[in-house]
Amino acid sequence: MKKGSLVMVKNASSLENTSGDGSLFNKFSSKLNKLAKGYNRILHGLSCILLFAMMFLTVFDVLGRNLFNSPIVGTYELTGFALAITIFFSLGAAQLKGDHIEVDFLFKKLPERAQHICNAGIYLILTFVVMLTSWQLWVYAQRLMQGHNVSGDLGIPIYVIAFLTTFGAIGFFLTLLNSFVQSLMKAVEAK
Repeated sequence: MKKGSLVMVKNASSLENTSGDGSLFNKFSSKLNKLAKGYNRILHGLSCILLFAMMFLTVFDVLGRNLFNSPIVGTYELTGFALAITIFFSLGAAQLKGDHIEVDFLFKKLPERAQHICNAGIYLILTFVVMLTSWQLWVYAQRLMQGHNVSGDLGIPIYVIAFLTTFGAIGFFLTLLNSFVQSLMKAVEAK
């Protein structure tokens, strides 16, 4: 009995040393995961509310147009703005749920470690591209704000929409960064 427990103590201490080296990375991964999930949960909730509002706006616009010959002014603008915000706010949530389309019929034939390495590389590239996209959306929104650009019918400042889509792109960036870190960890752990 004592011999077996000595082996278990020895194995447990070696695991502690191994996890001690990666504990900072594991803590970072855990914090990033919580941040990405929390941030995107809020954005996704807001996108659901916007989608619901678009549905009501469209229904009442059609009813007003057909029954009273009086459509709601600015419905086209509001629907377009809300749709852009809804799409950007939902990108991160779709990534977290794995709802994006993947073509993986050849990819699944690779060994597990190779799959995780490929995923890490793909997520790294996507993270970089979405980071650049977020940055350029922010710069574009600032230019729109300086130019005082407004929509045609309702006079809504367009920079507000651009800033909101930037927040959605940042949420997508956080999820892709999280996916990269998770794939990297799986690649290291895989045999």
